Amino acid sequence: MVQNRVRTIILTKITSSTSSTQKVLSFPIVSEAVAEISGSPDLHIRAGSRMRIVCRLRHNTEPPDYVFWYHNQRMINHDQGVLVTADRTSSTLRIEDVDPSYSGNYTCYPSNATPAYANVHVLNATEGTFIIVLGDFVGT
Repeated sequence: MVQNRVRTIILTKITSSTSSTQKVLSFPIVSEAVAEISGSPDLHIRAGSRMRIVCRLRHNTEPPDYVFWYHNQRMINHDQGVLVTADRTSSTLRIEDVDPSYSGNYTCYPSNATPAYANVHVLNATEGTFIIVLGDFVGT
């Protein structure tokens, strides 16, 4: 969906202290509606947690008729455990208790905007975890 706006410039030419002429110029400004996924292109999520991906719609003139979500090129809107909510300016994908099989490319595809993509990396509980050992160390 393309949003059309017009920018108008009024040029005034002063020809003498008592007279002037004006010319009105109009320029079209065209903005294409696009989707944007917050935090993209790479999202990191811990296994066992809830995945929540927000897709914002920019420059749209009307709400989309639909927003389809894809995981690795397969539509997942109606899959078990998947919740998709949408309003005029955004769509949110929620999946509870993710595991590494949820890693991959996610696409937010609104009916009236250029789609957005994110790469999701589901990390096992031990990946990226640091163990801090506290104790007394005695030297000899």
